[in-house]
Amino acid sequence: MAPNPEAYFPSLDKCFSGDAQLLSWENVFLSVNDNGDLMNDTDNVVAFLSHPDTTQQLSQSLSPFSRPSPKSKSEFESKTAAIHVESNSKGSFDLNEIKADAQWLSQAANIDEITALRITIIEWQDRPAARLTAKFSNEEATSIQSAAGVDSLRVSVAGPNLASILRQTGDDDAASSFDTEKSRRLRLRTIYISERAHILKTLRKLLVLSLHDFASDPADSDAALTARKISLSKLGLSLFKDKISGHGLKQSLDECIAGIRKRLKDIAADGGWLGAPESNEETEAIWKTTLVEEIVHILQLMFHQLRASSEVPSGILLESWLELMDEYDFLETLSVPCEQPTEVRLPLQSFVSLTTLEFLKTSELFPCIIDKKKPATFPPGQEAHIFSKERIAKITEILIGACSMKWATAIPAGYCWGLMLVALEEIGSQDKNDRELEQLNSAVKSFQTDTNNPGPSQGSEQSLYEDVVERVRPQHTNEDQDSLIFLTSDQIRDLTFGTVITLSAKAGSMSATDENLTYCWIRLALLDVIRTAAIYVPYSPEIVEALLSVLSGPPDPLPWASTGCLGPANDPRCAFVNDRKFMDYIFQSARSRFPYETVPFLKLCRSFVSSLLVNEDGLPILVDELESMNTFTEIVSPDFNGYETIREDENANLVTLTRALPMFDSSPHNHLLTNEPNNALTVHGSSEIPATAIGQIISESKPAVVMWQHDYSGLSYLGSWLEEWSERGGHSSGWDPECATEIIGLLADLVASSQGVRAHDSPGTSAKRVLELASDGLSRQGDIISVVLDIFERSLQNVGSQGGAVEALDLLMACMHFIQETLKVLPNRVWPFFSRSSFIGSDGNGGVLAAIISAVEIPAGEYPFLLSCLRLYEAAVDDAVSRAVLRKCPGSVTGKSTIASDWGAGIPSHVMRTILLNFTRTMVEVFNSNGNWRFNFPEQKFKVSASLAAAFSRILYYAYGVDDSKKPDSKVTGVFSDSATYLLDMLRPRSTTDLPFNAILRLITDGLQTPPTLHLRYLDLIVAQVSSVLQLSNKLVQAARLADKPESLLEEQLFKATPVLIKLYALHDAYRLPVVSLLDTLVTSASSDSDKEPPSLVGHLGAESACLFLDVLAQLDKSLNDKPLLLAIWNLLSTFVSKRQQWLAVFILTGASPRQTLKKSEAVGGPKMRGVPFLQIALDKLAHIDTEDPEVALSLLQFVSRAQENWPWATPHLQKHTRFFDGILHYVSKLKISTLPVSEQIFATRIAAVVTDICAVYLFPFKELLRGTSKADKGTIERARKFFADLIPLVQWLSKDAVEVHAYNASLHANLKKNFEMRYTGCKITDFKKSALEPRALGRDYYYNLDMGQRLLSYDFAWAGTRKQGFSEEFERANINLSLVEAQVALLNSWKFFAVEHCQDFMRAGQLVPVLMAEVAQKCLEANSRAVPPEAIFARIQQVRVDFAQALTQCLVEEGSRGNEVFHLLEVVWKALRSRYPSYEAALVGDDTEYYRSLLNVLFLALQFHVEVPRLQNQPEVLTKAARVSSNIPVIVEVVKTIVAQGFRSLTSYLHDEPDKCTPKDFAIIIAILQTCLQVKDADRLFEYITFHIQDNDTVRHATTLFSWADQLAIAGDPVYGEVSLSFLVKLSTLPMLAEHLAVEGVLGKLSTCRLTNILQQPKGFGPFDPVPRLYTIWTGGFLPLCLNLLFNVVRAAPEVSAFLNQFEGQLNRAAEVFSHGHATPQSQWISLSMASEAYSLALISVALDRFRKAGPSAGLDPQSIQELKWDKSHVKADVEELLSRRPYLRGRIVATNDKEAEMSRQPALDSKHNAESRLEEKIIIELEEVLACLNSGEE
Repeated sequence: MAPNPEAYFPSLDKCFSGDAQLLSWENVFLSVNDNGDLMNDTDNVVAFLSHPDTTQQLSQSLSPFSRPSPKSKSEFESKTAAIHVESNSKGSFDLNEIKADAQWLSQAANIDEITALRITIIEWQDRPAARLTAKFSNEEATSIQSAAGVDSLRVSVAGPNLASILRQTGDDDAASSFDTEKSRRLRLRTIYISERAHILKTLRKLLVLSLHDFASDPADSDAALTARKISLSKLGLSLFKDKISGHGLKQSLDECIAGIRKRLKDIAADGGWLGAPESNEETEAIWKTTLVEEIVHILQLMFHQLRASSEVPSGILLESWLELMDEYDFLETLSVPCEQPTEVRLPLQSFVSLTTLEFLKTSELFPCIIDKKKPATFPPGQEAHIFSKERIAKITEILIGACSMKWATAIPAGYCWGLMLVALEEIGSQDKNDRELEQLNSAVKSFQTDTNNPGPSQGSEQSLYEDVVERVRPQHTNEDQDSLIFLTSDQIRDLTFGTVITLSAKAGSMSATDENLTYCWIRLALLDVIRTAAIYVPYSPEIVEALLSVLSGPPDPLPWASTGCLGPANDPRCAFVNDRKFMDYIFQSARSRFPYETVPFLKLCRSFVSSLLVNEDGLPILVDELESMNTFTEIVSPDFNGYETIREDENANLVTLTRALPMFDSSPHNHLLTNEPNNALTVHGSSEIPATAIGQIISESKPAVVMWQHDYSGLSYLGSWLEEWSERGGHSSGWDPECATEIIGLLADLVASSQGVRAHDSPGTSAKRVLELASDGLSRQGDIISVVLDIFERSLQNVGSQGGAVEALDLLMACMHFIQETLKVLPNRVWPFFSRSSFIGSDGNGGVLAAIISAVEIPAGEYPFLLSCLRLYEAAVDDAVSRAVLRKCPGSVTGKSTIASDWGAGIPSHVMRTILLNFTRTMVEVFNSNGNWRFNFPEQKFKVSASLAAAFSRILYYAYGVDDSKKPDSKVTGVFSDSATYLLDMLRPRSTTDLPFNAILRLITDGLQTPPTLHLRYLDLIVAQVSSVLQLSNKLVQAARLADKPESLLEEQLFKATPVLIKLYALHDAYRLPVVSLLDTLVTSASSDSDKEPPSLVGHLGAESACLFLDVLAQLDKSLNDKPLLLAIWNLLSTFVSKRQQWLAVFILTGASPRQTLKKSEAVGGPKMRGVPFLQIALDKLAHIDTEDPEVALSLLQFVSRAQENWPWATPHLQKHTRFFDGILHYVSKLKISTLPVSEQIFATRIAAVVTDICAVYLFPFKELLRGTSKADKGTIERARKFFADLIPLVQWLSKDAVEVHAYNASLHANLKKNFEMRYTGCKITDFKKSALEPRALGRDYYYNLDMGQRLLSYDFAWAGTRKQGFSEEFERANINLSLVEAQVALLNSWKFFAVEHCQDFMRAGQLVPVLMAEVAQKCLEANSRAVPPEAIFARIQQVRVDFAQALTQCLVEEGSRGNEVFHLLEVVWKALRSRYPSYEAALVGDDTEYYRSLLNVLFLALQFHVEVPRLQNQPEVLTKAARVSSNIPVIVEVVKTIVAQGFRSLTSYLHDEPDKCTPKDFAIIIAILQTCLQVKDADRLFEYITFHIQDNDTVRHATTLFSWADQLAIAGDPVYGEVSLSFLVKLSTLPMLAEHLAVEGVLGKLSTCRLTNILQQPKGFGPFDPVPRLYTIWTGGFLPLCLNLLFNVVRAAPEVSAFLNQFEGQLNRAAEVFSHGHATPQSQWISLSMASEAYSLALISVALDRFRKAGPSAGLDPQSIQELKWDKSHVKADVEELLSRRPYLRGRIVATNDKEAEMSRQPALDSKHNAESRLEEKIIIELEEVLACLNSGEE
């Protein structure tokens, strides 16, 4: 693939616009050196490193930058030409200034102009970050001081860093000087120096990576990380392909030597790179320190190249190197002008020594010397240095001189050189002897044969070895001047071993050692020294100590070094074990001296215990050695005489036993408690040396030391010794605590190394086997675990009683290491011990642990015991979570009961919970108080804080990360509930007095002291600490919110500390993601309380710092492509604009303050962003949404949507962007989601939903324009219409794809639930549901917590499974499926909102839209007709769809749509009703009335399309084809039967029995449906069927019964059900057949007996303005219409009607008086529409009764039975005539009684002939005129 031409240096317009961020070499180095945290940057970094310009700089890294030339000047002028740089009206950059700075840098540093320009652009781009991190503004200092406390005492207690920070407040002068030429160029110098150094560092890192064999790395399971390393490794191989051997290697080393020489000369020069006049002290120090740092990395390059090559350097090359070193005293005297010079000098001198050793190539040369072979050399054709006659004298002279000066860096090389010379001398001497013997034999033979010797034979010439030795040691040299004797003297040997020990110990703590490969190769080089020395040096403590230092390695892994298994070839332990001769020489010698010399042997055993050195059974190979011990060396007690000498003639000091010899001294005088019997050992075969055993006396001193030939188990012996030593209280002859420490440490190491292999498919089998072997020799019924635990407990008591003995801590730490490893294999043995041990204590005061730390380690300032406790604490936490499921469900691992018992806790969960709580109490105390402790080794402080913060974060995550249960104890991770609660209480202070003692702020501010990469070790330690504490802070806030804890002072403190947080963001890339996440959580949490105004970030930062932060934030993830960071930034910006951060939101959206935004003049000053505002950035990117990553595009759209929803003036910005809507609408309308992969479907669907939301909100202003409610010019209106038209494709796409939620895979989830709960009995799959602790992201980890599943279930093979069939894969598939469902639900909701809000406006746009709306409504109903899974979410989805269908159908009804599509809706909705429940009663039984009620609403609306109404001229039609009715008549009959008749009956029954299930609305919709059914076209065909079903279901009786209960069912005194029942009866009475049925049923008689009827019969009557107007409504809307319908449809009911109405004499009298004037109260003067309707109804009834009375028998009636209505018609007639004649008077008395009438009062009259001013007045006049007409006709 061709390299990206702009990867190295994009065009200036992209750099200035922010589209491109230049990669600095420091960022590249940190990225290459990173171990996986910045995984997403691989492509960018590889593209950058593959660029030709970059490759050239790396290839000439010793002098990476070219010098100025005419070509570079021409390129510079071209690149900075105005045509290549867009003009910027904001003036955020000054091109002339940048050009001038670049030209100055080019001239000052003598580098080409393009490189200088690139460095200048880097400085310009980093300027906001530099300004932000330079000083604290006054606002920031005030905020931080408020966070820590207001007085100096509090600040000092909070930590020294905080106090120093508050002194760094910047003044105005400092701020103004930042942009001066002097300041700029000072920053340019610093960047230039950094770029130079980091090119070298990157090259060195690439070289090391190229030497890895990642393909064979079995331990690196992270495929992405491995691929990343392989990519970088290939880059390294391409750079060094010509430098790994031969002439290329020689040339490379020559260049390195020259580079070091030049830098050493520059260091010695005055004035640095600027020259004396321009330089200052600070610049000089930085420059010289950087030069030394460069030398270190050049030395590393040389070391790795030499080590990787099997060729031996030539003499001239070695001489060149040694001359340079000799000239500068092997760099021993070089000074480094920095704050921590040791950090630089240590690696410098170490790599001088190591590189010199590698030049010698001792390991390759010694075999060649011995075998007299010529080694491969470089350059080819030249002699190896040891055979170089011309150079060897000078080389030896230099090394002798360096050794004479005691230069430690040269002594190991001098000693090895001397040993090689000795080998040469010995072989040369042997050659000389052989030659002389041959010459002698030749002379004798010649003499005996009397022949002349023709001349010397070929062997008579002096050998090469002799010649070389003569050059080094001439014949006249005396012993004192002998170079060989001096270089191999005991003094030099001891110094060499001392240097080896020092290098081994220090190599792992050097910042320069940032790779495990480097560290392993250092130890291998030192191992070569010891291997070479072992040829001539006898076995001795010195050589053992040196070997141990090399093999043991660091006590802890290197946290700042890249991890990964390097394989046996690069492991010093494997190299030692595989060299059998070397192994036998050291190890077998130590083994033969055991147990006479116990500690050396045990230490050697521990030194090569490794997971790489295991046998086929998974046991360390050391176990085989220990199990086959064949010698036993001891001091024979003077009292023992059971042996005798044998084979005296051999003079071998051999003896034999005459009786068995115990292997332990069991004499009672060594017992600590003499009154306790010694039963630790009962002497038996395994613990005694049998009689006849042969031994050899190796020391005849008294007492004698004898090495017995005896086969026994070493592990068993060690276990037995520990048991005896424990029983004797830690006292035993010849054995001391150090022996116990090493034994326990060895057992712990063996257990640890045995856990990596699963023997016989059972985890931990090999480790258990080790413990069994160590327990075999124990005499009691215990095991080695019990012995170690007893020793640990007693040692705790001893340390505690003695006030803390330092010598006992090693034993305690060894025991803790053993307990830690045992916890991983047999936790059921450790947890019960914790419950009874004094280590933690049960009183919550920390037990002996806290006492030891306080009494021993704090005064000493060193904390190895505390670090061991931390590791044990972490192991306890990890065990508690990793086996939580197994302990909750012990039968979950079928067929493996031993695993369940071994991995159980052995104690109840509540006891385990208490243990963790007590442990956590102590750790919290350490966390909060260590700020004022003295640390001799600062790295211990960082490790303590980082480890504790990470552990606390994990506990909070385990306790709250899964399961939404409100009872934490009941969760699968319930053992952490108490600890998590304690953390929330203690780390979230409630009192201001506790604030300074809270460590969180102090530890976060430590990040402001983050060092440069020069101190990489401290850099990584501080980054680890600060990142862990930031994550802990985030978890504390999240967990507190989830647990409904009240807000604490921690949140307030963190808000006030935001100046620190934003500086951390600008300071180092590793802080960015945790800082963004914490800010997001803080702002979200603060805004969750709607009654409380959240703190303002701008208030804490100040406007200028806020702008600078946004400028830094605007870089997003550019240069490194960190996708998680990019998503987090956009989410944070969305939070800012939507969570009441008003000032910051204005800055984000406009780039300036509100004051500047409101002012149009550019003269308004104040801080503002120098780049494009974020809203503009988002719109620009979304204009090309198809080129964006879907997940990123979604976050951008959500930001725009939030901005639009919360800030109305954001909409004009969207209008002004010409391509934004075109881009997103085209993208969505062309989506074919079903063709995409599932993972892409999720984000595509979600994008469509957010785009729909944006369009819905964007349309609101246009609605007003199109409806004419808002004034605008013609062009604006046309744009609005065009936008509506542009949205039609989106509407079409949504209509097709946005209704269905069909992604749910029911079988997947059902099978997963069944299989999971069957596998883990007692555990539910919902136990692994992600809680609301952290924001959930769509995708593979959306619903079920995969990380928690991995932690809790990884013990079971079913979790990982095979062939992607494990539960982990199933969880992932379920998460992806649920993500898609969630996206589809969001799209449905968005589409519903869009359509409901704007469907009417779109319908006016054309005929197509009503068709689409009808189809959408139909799809919603059809989707609801299908079967759905039982999960609650699908019930909600059905409710959403039915609401959607209701809204659309209502819109279609309001628009008067007609045609087949809307006509067909009735059948569809009826099918949806029947598919859900066959009857209303079933819905009531299923408690699903809300959904059923919604369907009834849709049914009612669908019936409206069948009501025959006259069609208006412009009325829209869905289709012009006429619709027929006949096909839906059966549906209408079924509706009446099921919904009206049966439904009314069911509702009435349930209203009496379960009134909570019913509402008046339920009855109202049934009544409305009945009314509509009676109005449909050709409804007369249905009357017979309707009547039958009403009668069949006894509906009338239920209606009258409901009326009789109405007074008891009154809601707040309102008898609403009285009106409901009467309304139903009124609707029934409109049908003649049903009116007849009502009369037959005697409905009026039944109503007369009801309590409500009696109430209405009161003398005064009831009116519309009474306290209970419902009674009047029952009269006017119930009784009167019912009576009128009965009179109309059933003539014979006239007597009953008259008698019924005359019961209400008070009501009739009141009705006769309402229109008269002169009432006593104003209220009685009011006239309402209902009063006019009442008069009209009474007039009609009165006239009808009069006529029936007159008709008499002709009408089939008895006139006498028809009473005259007690209503004064004449009085009413006179009053009405007067009112109609006095319109103004009438108008003044009209009052609206409800909202509908109030709206009518505001509407103009429809017909001017009535001379009315409002629609309400008009209707009242019409009613009154009808009253007069009736009354007049009655008189006639």
